[in-house]
Order: sequence, then structure tokens, then C-alpha cells
Amino acid sequence: MVGRGSYFTFADEKSLMAQRMGDDSITLGIWVKREKEWIEALFKEKGEDTEALKKVLLDEFSEWVEEMRDWIQASTNLRQWVLWELHVGHTWEHKKGYSLLGDAAHLCTPFAGLGVNAAMKDALELSELIIDSFSVNGPTLDQAVAMYETAMFPRTEKVQRHTMKNKESMFRTDAPVSFFA
Repeated sequence: MVGRGSYFTFADEKSLMAQRMGDDSITLGIWVKREKEWIEALFKEKGEDTEALKKVLLDEFSEWVEEMRDWIQASTNLRQWVLWELHVGHTWEHKKGYSLLGDAAHLCTPFAGLGVNAAMKDALELSELIIDSFSVNGPTLDQAVAMYETAMFPRTEKVQRHTMKNKESMFRTDAPVSFFA
């Protein structure tokens, strides 16, 4: 079902996301819309007991088709992973000698699949501006970094908005219909 890429399923405020990795293994993300204390309590109670953890997760997905539940049953190395994100449109006042890029600058959940692309664009734009700062008529290094930040904020806000829209529609009770609306 996964093939050579990724497979996404979501409904009932839950999601299974499988991704084929470079070594031909599959990484499975099991997502449920809960307060972070839920997963912390689950791992505190069940510890490293993989079968007990799987039972709880299989119960969570009890109404899903057997093929999807098989992914949970076949899973190993279960770990808790609370998702964090910065507020959409997060910015900061420029400070000489400092800047951020990638997730440090615009952390968002993986529900649009754009995080790595945004980080690479950050690196490309910042590196080009740094190179320009060494030219005779170029900006100073600090000006180059400030220019990067000024361009990065609106560009990555679009990524954050897209990600937030996907996350909210994927984890609604009427998903996946809400995702395509």
C-alpha cells in the first residue's frame, strides 16, 4: 500500500501516515488528537511494553480497516512524539549577530509536507545574501541577514497557514471530507 512514497489516512480525529524510507523500511506515524498528557500517561503506564502499547492503539483504531490496523500490529520501536509548532506568522525583531532558519524559525507540524522545502529555501536565500555581503557594493553581513529575515517571514507564514489548514481539516470529526472541502 505504501509503494515508494507515502500513504496518508485520516478520520475520526486520528491519522496513520506511512512513509517508505531509503533503506526500504516503513516509518509509521500514528496520530491521535489528544492533550499531550494522554500520550505521557500512556507511556508512563505501559513503559516499554510494546504489546500493551499496541493494544491501546489498536483499540483507538478499532473501527478502521484491518489493513491499516495491521500496520500498527507490525510496528516496532514505539515512541511518543508530541508535535510542537510556533504560532502562524511568528516573527522577531532583528538582532545583530543572530538569526534562525528552518524549524527554529518557523516550526510547524508535518501535515503539509513543506518543512524541509522551507528550510532548504531559507538556507539558499541566506547563503546567497551572505555571499552578496562579500561583494564590493553588497550589503553588510548584518544587512544581509536582516534582508533574509524580512523575506523569510511572509514566505514561511504561507507554509504555516497551509500546514495549519491541513492539520485542522485532517483532525476534524468529519475528516476526510473536511480536508477536501
